[in-house]
Amino acid sequence: MGVAAICYTSSQECVEMRLAISRAQWFKSVTTNPNLLNVYRFQWAAPSVGLFKLNSDASCCGDGVTGLGGVVRDCNGDVLVATCLKIQGEMGVNVAEAMAARHLVVISIDWGFNKLILESDCRLILVR
Repeated sequence: MGVAAICYTSSQECVEMRLAISRAQWFKSVTTNPNLLNVYRFQWAAPSVGLFKLNSDASCCGDGVTGLGGVVRDCNGDVLVATCLKIQGEMGVNVAEAMAARHLVVISIDWGFNKLILESDCRLILVR
């Protein structure tokens, strides 16, 4: 299956998205290589068949710009959708992480994925 990239305002953002997809594919190769797992000490686990795993993240640049992004992967670990969004305005890290998660969930539903598992490095948005 091909990769769908959602680009918002400029060709530069599309170039950045291609780079993000390339990095996601590299990440998959690293986390599936048993010789490298000891170096990185983590491993991404694919979702079960029929489920889709969402990984979101945010970046607070401190210059009045906040970046939101994420990827959707299938049970093989293949990236199905990748998205990024640059917004004006500074906000707290937890708010930005929550907005990134929401952005990715909305994009995922728009693409027809409805059985979702959300992963984030922001524990606050994942805890009830």
